[in-house]
Amino acid sequence: MKKAILFFSVITYSIFCHAQIGLLSGQSKQFADSLNKIVLDFKNNFTTIKGKQLNAEPDAIVYASTIGLPAAKNCIIKKYTSTEDRSASWQALLYSSENFDEAMKMYKKYFTQIKAVKINGVDKIITPINGKLEKTDENVRFFTSTLRLKTDNIYFKHLAITVELSNNYAGWDIYINIFSKKLETEEADMDE
Repeated sequence: MKKAILFFSVITYSIFCHAQIGLLSGQSKQFADSLNKIVLDFKNNFTTIKGKQLNAEPDAIVYASTIGLPAAKNCIIKKYTSTEDRSASWQALLYSSENFDEAMKMYKKYFTQIKAVKINGVDKIITPINGKLEKTDENVRFFTSTLRLKTDNIYFKHLAITVELSNNYAGWDIYINIFSKKLETEEADMDE
């Protein structure tokens, strides 16, 4: 009888664990699919996923994004209006917490999750996302880790994805930003 109960318990536990892993991989797939769509629209200045206008700022018009990441809040597109910069950026709040350790854990999780996504549709091959997690310190109020597509495609070579952990006095927020940023080597060439 004990063997039967033990066997039943092991089977039930295995099914439960498999269901949890399936749920997590489903969320990861949804996250990857949404990020892929957002990244691919970068070459269109995010016009394909631009929703209704929310407000206007002195140097940008803010729109709702029709595509968001799972559990993200305030998914917006900023279309810059200066004569020097007509680009757009995609931004979202991924997570908020009063606790630094919890926020740090999620910051690392989101960075790892984004880095694991392979973008399909940039080149004829699946394009990886590369980046390095910046070192963090609770005494600093702002951290940013930058990721980039590993591509020479002219439409995507300046694409930058930042994962940002910032202190807002009431706690810690994690943001994702997707925008155009020159490569550091190009910036160095401009300084010379």
